[in-house]
Amino acid sequence: MYKIAVIEDDTLLGQALVEMLTSHGYQAFAAESVTKVRRLLERQPVDLLLIDRGLADGDGVELCRQRSGQEKLPAIF
Repeated sequence: MYKIAVIEDDTLLGQALVEMLTSHGYQAFAAESVTKVRRLLERQPVDLLLIDRGLADGDGVELCRQRSGQEKLPAIF
């Protein structure tokens, strides 16, 4: 089962995406901020990031740049 992290600061949109992905057989996790997704990725490896570019505590693109030295992780913005 593929694991997808949904990083979206709009709570309703994030929940809707997680529910939709779950209903299609994916294991989905929600995070509302760069800080929370970093913690999530330490605990739970994922196969894909579905990420908002503009988050309250940072930029989704910058998060991916910072992770570039780590394992390859595909992202959709």
